[in-house]
Amino acid sequence: MATNPIYFEPDAANNLHPIAPFSLSQSASSSALTGTEISFLGADYLTKTLNEDTTFTITNPGLGKTVCLILDGDYTITMPSSVTDVGDLDYDGTITNYIYLQCVDESVPKYLMTVIR
Repeated sequence: MATNPIYFEPDAANNLHPIAPFSLSQSASSSALTGTEISFLGADYLTKTLNEDTTFTITNPGLGKTVCLILDGDYTITMPSSVTDVGDLDYDGTITNYIYLQCVDESVPKYLMTVIR
């Protein structure tokens, strides 16, 4: 299974920012997310339309692996405490959001998140 990495670079204050948006490649896989568990062993792109406030969990970390969660639905989302939002945008349920999660430590585990619209 191919991964689509997001690369981050620090600014002067040492905050991380994505340096390029990435698009779906022919080798990437996608599927509908039926529950709230984001598995890093599954598809590279997961789609979900929210119908209520949703708290996600993340399983099967893989160092360097990136998953894109494609979400819509005007509800509140909550990510695990192991996720650090490094982007400038917040989730906006009135439009489609592309939420990229990258595993940066699989032993703890830790993830970086950015929202792209």
